Amino acid sequence: MRQSIEEVVYKQKAAENFGAAKLLRLKHPNASASRAYYAVFLAAVGEYVRLGVKPELIDRGAAESFKLNGAKWTHSFVRSNAKMLGLDSRQCEVLRSAYNLRCVADYLSTPVDEMELIRILRNAEDILECLGVNVGGLHGS
Repeated sequence: MRQSIEEVVYKQKAAENFGAAKLLRLKHPNASASRAYYAVFLAAVGEYVRLGVKPELIDRGAAESFKLNGAKWTHSFVRSNAKMLGLDSRQCEVLRSAYNLRCVADYLSTPVDEMELIRILRNAEDILECLGVNVGGLHGS
């Protein structure tokens, strides 16, 4: 089956964010954590698109967001429905952990935990590959 433009764009953005997360890890760990989460988030969105999922039809929060501003891919929908993508329970936990680490990075006065960031990056690569995102050549730091 041929990929839609929308799926391709989301998955390209996922690869770009993952590459940025790896490059930023040592000098800018908070930015790295944010990019790592968005890499997984965007890969998941691309896979939902491939599967033809319409979150605005099955999730009240996504429906409300879609009605208000046209955004149907809410963070809660993506996190709560990851099993739909074929992710196992460990991968679903990594997605939730990546979101939580991004919240620390973006909204709290404390820095991200370096070991947790390394764990998220390592596991994010596995998730991206499972979701059909080409991360070849991004095996830095």
